[in-house]
Amino acid sequence: MKKRISAIILICFALQVSCSAFAAGKLRVEQENFYNIETWSNYGYAFAKVSNVGNKPIKINAGILEVFDSEDENITSTDYMYSYASYLQPNEYTYVDMHEEIPAEKKEDVSDYLLTITGKSDSDYISKRLPVSDLHYEPNVQKGYYTYNYMYATVTNNTEDTIFGLTVLLVLLDEDDNILYMDDVDLSDSTGIMPGNQMQFKLDVNSYFIDYFSKHNIDPTHVDAIAYVNISQ
Repeated sequence: MKKRISAIILICFALQVSCSAFAAGKLRVEQENFYNIETWSNYGYAFAKVSNVGNKPIKINAGILEVFDSEDENITSTDYMYSYASYLQPNEYTYVDMHEEIPAEKKEDVSDYLLTITGKSDSDYISKRLPVSDLHYEPNVQKGYYTYNYMYATVTNNTEDTIFGLTVLLVLLDEDDNILYMDDVDLSDSTGIMPGNQMQFKLDVNSYFIDYFSKHNIDPTHVDAIAYVNISQ
């Protein structure tokens, strides 16, 4: 499959002055992958790792995923984006997931895509991150008649406060750090991790993705994770 260059657009509101004249956050896509996954229907999934390479905070604001056929015609598009720990400090990174259904008559003719992500300056919130450890992937876990493929992460509350409403994103990678799959779990506002305590999380990789990996000789090897809660400043 061809691969279009990702478009990263940083919106700068400045009157007759170049953005580069100011200290600002700046987004950069570090890595991205696209998959045409056959489920009960067909979906195009775009995953991306995005970093703030500027020197000020920035928020991941919006995105567009466009999918094209072999004639370079637009098959489908979406502006619905799943972003995690969206308030990036300088040198922080996070992940983005965008997906959309592929029309049945075009499922064999997906040839190209374009992923566009926009950011904006925003210091009203920070994505407070907690340390993660014991990241690993455990495939082919047999439980009765079913087989599971688990991603694991352990989160430590290294603060002096109980952390409520935590979100944990787990990302499955291959040996070259290509993004293969991601999923998240949220703790409710009534569930907290006490200071100094740990909590382990595990998520099962969707079987449709496992089938895709097997068909295309893709070998998942390890896991990345981000554990965070958005806090107002």
